[in-house]
Amino acid sequence: MTKQEFQVRFPDDADGLTPNEEYFYVIWNGREQKIRLQDYARVYKIPGLYEYIVSDILKCVSHEVVAELLVQQILNGQERLSDLTVLDFGAGTGLVGESLKGRGVQSIVGIDIVEEAAIAAQRDHPGVYEKYYVEDTCNLSPGVRQELENKKFNCLVCVSSLAPEHILPDAFIQAYNLIARDGWIAFNIPGSLVEERGAAGPFNIVDRIIDAKSLKVKVQQSYCHRMLMDGRPFTNVAIIGKKAADI
Repeated sequence: MTKQEFQVRFPDDADGLTPNEEYFYVIWNGREQKIRLQDYARVYKIPGLYEYIVSDILKCVSHEVVAELLVQQILNGQERLSDLTVLDFGAGTGLVGESLKGRGVQSIVGIDIVEEAAIAAQRDHPGVYEKYYVEDTCNLSPGVRQELENKKFNCLVCVSSLAPEHILPDAFIQAYNLIARDGWIAFNIPGSLVEERGAAGPFNIVDRIIDAKSLKVKVQQSYCHRMLMDGRPFTNVAIIGKKAADI
């Protein structure tokens, strides 16, 4: 399906909306729908819609930024991309997997809790993932956990998922602990969460993994993740490091 098969418009009252409040209208199959941007199950069902809005209109670059920073650190360390076995956590439609594949990473497994994400990834980015799991890492069956452990992942990538209304830190920790010691960890978080370091709350993930010396940070970079619907820049921080220990 091409972009021309749906029409999108943003609301007139988008000023001040937070990312988890943003919504839009789409005309598809002759019917107009109002959809919240983070209602991923509904957004992913319309082929090409998510990437059209987020990448083309709102200029999201996180999948490229995090992939490029990770690859550069690996190459700087004289390691080979072909040796990576990547777990793409919160893989969505496959944008991150596609970015890594295009840079020479060969072995990538996706996982997301949203079934429509797996369908969209296969539809929009076929051939990127060796396998794509629809699973909650906090509630893995023994069989699936064994499959994941048998992969012996040495890289975890989590892009644009570790934030309120997305993946909870406990689920991230479960994925983190599937990665081999000295494996690569690459993720991004909203800049506001970095500024709140030391504050109590479930999203103090940076404190929990860095201050506990579970992660040796190689690079930490602030950048514009995307534009909000009212034109404001939304800042994220990319963090690339090496795993020192389980959390």
